[in-house]
Amino acid sequence: MSKYTTEVRFICEHDAGLENSVGFTQVDTVLDRCWNQIFTTNTTFFDESYRSVLCKKILKRYYTREIGCETVGLWKLWMNERLESIMPYYNQLYKSELIEFNPMNDVDLATTHEKENAEARHSAENESGRHEQWNMHNEHYEDNYGSNRTTNDINKTERGVNEGSTDLYSDTPQGSISGLNNMNYLTNARKIDKDSTDDTSYSGTTDTNVDDKTDGVREWTDAENYTHSKDNMSDASVNSSEDYFQHILGKSAGASYSKLLSEFRETFLNIDKMVIEEFADLFMGLW
Repeated sequence: MSKYTTEVRFICEHDAGLENSVGFTQVDTVLDRCWNQIFTTNTTFFDESYRSVLCKKILKRYYTREIGCETVGLWKLWMNERLESIMPYYNQLYKSELIEFNPMNDVDLATTHEKENAEARHSAENESGRHEQWNMHNEHYEDNYGSNRTTNDINKTERGVNEGSTDLYSDTPQGSISGLNNMNYLTNARKIDKDSTDDTSYSGTTDTNVDDKTDGVREWTDAENYTHSKDNMSDASVNSSEDYFQHILGKSAGASYSKLLSEFRETFLNIDKMVIEEFADLFMGLW
């Protein structure tokens, strides 16, 4: 029986709509019906579904204790104010308790490697040439068995070659192949021009004695003349990628399993009990 103020159980039974007190087997039923009439604050909880669980634990812990206030209304005000003050801190503790990990593993390393290569090449080569060759022959015959033959030969060869090549290279081309043609963003560029001319001429006179019964004069010319050109152009682009993922999970040689387990046990917290003890000064110290 209460002597100085009133017990929590009477307040709970009243808020639950009961006219008479009930036994301990009905305590949970009473708390289910009254907890949200005592704790009316909207303070944030790490998990909203845990609000009723924690509030009913607080009331059950002090269920037979007398409130430390002159009136029930003042006591409810203090209870709600205390809950609002402490929950920001305990929300963080509750969240940290939800983190799942293996205490026997002290190494968890993930490495991701991503690499992309882009290469473009442009090559242009052109060649033009001129080839000219002509031979002039002149023969004279005299009608006797020991006649003299005179031959005049003139030979001339002329060649001309023009060559040019361009080699453009870029590791990471900006603007794709068009950038190479405009010579923008080049890693390497090389241009080669070559001109050559080859002239060869020959002339001579040959006197011979032949057994020939004819006479006369014969002249002729052999001529060869042509030009040629060649253009080669090529564009190439190569794209490649290199990706890999490495995950190392386990225990290093730095600590034994016993030490890891001992350190893990030291982190155990009864957070609910810590929250409940925060309300102890709101109740009479004698019972």
